[in-house]
Amino acid sequence: MKFIHTADWHLGKVLGEFSLLEDQIFAMNGLRELLRREGADARVIAGDVYDRSVPPAVAVTAFDDFVSAAVGMGVKVLAIAGNHDSPQRLSFANRLVRSEGYFVEGSCTLPLAQVPVTGRDGVAVTFTLAPFTDRYQLRLLLPEGEYPTYTDAYRALLEGTPLPAGPNVLVAHGFFAGGEELVRSDSELSVGTGDLVAASALRGFDYACLGHLHAPQTCGRETARYSGSLLKYSLSEQGQRKAVAVVEIDAAGAVSVREERLPVRRDLAVVRGSFEELASGALHPPGEDYLYAVIADNELVYGAVSRLRALYPNLLGVKLEARVQGEDLPDLTPQDDRPTDERFAAFYRDVKGMEPTPGQMETIRALLEKLEGEV
Repeated sequence: MKFIHTADWHLGKVLGEFSLLEDQIFAMNGLRELLRREGADARVIAGDVYDRSVPPAVAVTAFDDFVSAAVGMGVKVLAIAGNHDSPQRLSFANRLVRSEGYFVEGSCTLPLAQVPVTGRDGVAVTFTLAPFTDRYQLRLLLPEGEYPTYTDAYRALLEGTPLPAGPNVLVAHGFFAGGEELVRSDSELSVGTGDLVAASALRGFDYACLGHLHAPQTCGRETARYSGSLLKYSLSEQGQRKAVAVVEIDAAGAVSVREERLPVRRDLAVVRGSFEELASGALHPPGEDYLYAVIADNELVYGAVSRLRALYPNLLGVKLEARVQGEDLPDLTPQDDRPTDERFAAFYRDVKGMEPTPGQMETIRALLEKLEGEV
């Protein structure tokens, strides 16, 4: 039996001032072609279908189009709510659409919802759906008892769901750790480890489809993994290789996994160099990619944004970063009895690593005289 493991679509996401929906639809079309090419029996979304709990109507329409097309191909679609989704909105009418091949769960139940899927090869696999939940919601769901850690509570949730004979797959959204260092993005940072679930809690499943972390990675074993997000959704993800997981499982529960990259309409990149290098297009080909430019010059470049946007219309932002920076800032407290212009010169030397020009010092002295006259 073959299925495609995806997660973290974040439909309706806006990056800076740019809607990513066009890019997301392009990737979804690539995923649709992958389903057709692979002859997949099912497609999984392990949470965060949408970027916010009340998604824009165009994002809902795009997802509806995809699900309708996939089900029309004979592919079962399984989805759960992530922390960005509204459980109630995502799972609306879920009991009615099950008969059509679309299985969606918004909230955890005890026992968890299970979906049997039989592949074209006759192999029957049971998918257990565990939408996002936090430790407080989970304690309310579980029977009274002692659950010292979130892992203990999550293990009780899974153990409270009997697994049938045959291959079993978990679909879950959250922080799971198997001993290796997690690769996180800016949007996934958390304080402490109270929201982590040990990967050992997932041992009863032949494969675990995980969602929440945007970088593709394994979790304790090769058959428990994060597929990663559909696209790059923050500057911290600019170096990540995005992919989906193609999973095959036989009647004995033996699993093989390989990653497949989807086509992207526009890439996301952070490029650093002098303004001259950036404006020449030598560091990144001019075009529609989402670009964040770090200008490594010692002088302010006037009109930098408009000049770069002529080459990169989807410019996300510009940051000025001095080429040479001092490690220690000078003492500019009132106890410093040096003339103000000399203190400015010392500050400039420490920050820029060079002497201010006579013209700059003349400008500073003129400003100081004007300020002193206004006091």
